[in-house]
Amino acid sequence: MKLNYKKHNGGIADASFHISYNDKKGLLNLPNNEFCQIVDQRSFNIDGSGSLIALSIPHFMFNLNGEVDASWQHANTNLDIDNQSMPDDQQTWQVGARVTPKIFWHYGQKFQWLIYVPAGFMYYKSDNQTWNYNKTFFSIRPYSNITYKPSDRLSFSLTTIGEESLPSAISLMVQKRFIDYRTTISNPGHIEATMNRTLKTAFNASYTNVLDMLFGSLALTYVQSRYGNSSGYDITDDIINYIRLPYSTNSRIWQLDQTFSKGFFRWNSKVSESFSIGMNNSEYYINDEIHEGKSKYLRAKLSYNATFTKWLSFETSNEYTLSKSFTDGKANDGTKHTFTNATSIVLWPFKQLNVSPSVMFYNNNYSTSYRNNVFLNCNIEYTLGNTILSLQCSNLLNNDVFRRYNDNGIIRYSSEYHLRGRTIMVGIRIRIT
Repeated sequence: MKLNYKKHNGGIADASFHISYNDKKGLLNLPNNEFCQIVDQRSFNIDGSGSLIALSIPHFMFNLNGEVDASWQHANTNLDIDNQSMPDDQQTWQVGARVTPKIFWHYGQKFQWLIYVPAGFMYYKSDNQTWNYNKTFFSIRPYSNITYKPSDRLSFSLTTIGEESLPSAISLMVQKRFIDYRTTISNPGHIEATMNRTLKTAFNASYTNVLDMLFGSLALTYVQSRYGNSSGYDITDDIINYIRLPYSTNSRIWQLDQTFSKGFFRWNSKVSESFSIGMNNSEYYINDEIHEGKSKYLRAKLSYNATFTKWLSFETSNEYTLSKSFTDGKANDGTKHTFTNATSIVLWPFKQLNVSPSVMFYNNNYSTSYRNNVFLNCNIEYTLGNTILSLQCSNLLNNDVFRRYNDNGIIRYSSEYHLRGRTIMVGIRIRIT
């Protein structure tokens, strides 16, 4: 529910009031029907804000707002592993109050500067029936945005955002719970909640020329995060068991992004490219000792599409990634890379017949097997009046496994798909007019 109120002739300038409720239940059946886990999560949120002081003069506006919010979270698990784990129940209450000075300085659309700093206190209480505590945190979430537009086509902006968060009820549970088939998480040490804080700064320059179909941008981003609690883990029977630790950790991200695209009237074509390069530093604990993990990464993408004639169109996309990781300053297992190409053609030999062959090539050096994958597909359609006959040919090279690695320097994960073999399907569609 959302309620807004505005009054501009003195008194409260504006006010808002929001209420939300969410009830989510998850079911996880473990392999071989060993056991079943049910997780029930509920949350109730309410917040309101109102303007206490409002002042406006040419090129300048000042507001002093008051904000209050409250939230309640409840999580319940029902999991029994060989009579070793019992159901768990966790609740959290959170109440906050802040004042927010807001300044807006502008000269039309050419220059604008908005800054506001919500600051106040937040009361937090956690309870799992046998173990409970309460804390009061200082709350601050600054925001600043400066925008400069020397022309209609060129613009620059500098944005800084401060964020904060407290753990959810389910993340504080003492008992072990599964988050997927091979990963558990728990809080056996009764670790209390600690505020997580993040500061993000981004500089962006962009150029837009609609008539010439020319677009480009350049962005530099820095993120500094401090997590109130870290995680440790052990591996038992191929199950990764994470536990909360009473240590704070930091992470830093530097990233440069560049994009460019140009459209052409000839062949109704477009070429696009993007490039990202960055570095991620993160702290983690092993046997109560802190270690630093660092990753340097690069991602480049180039694509092109065109319609050469009424009977021929073409599209291709190519992406290359590069990643190198370090632990405590020492390089790990070499430089890793992936390359993906996806190309398709659409042919109309004559009006009634449409032929669409496509090919995808994927290469990686993360694994010793399945480093190269080539997939070939082809769809054919023939229109006869209101009837459309189709022939869909998939995986013509009869690949049985596709293993893919995604690595953006911050998160690395792999996935493996067992594929249906070579498949040919015949279909018929009838249009009723």
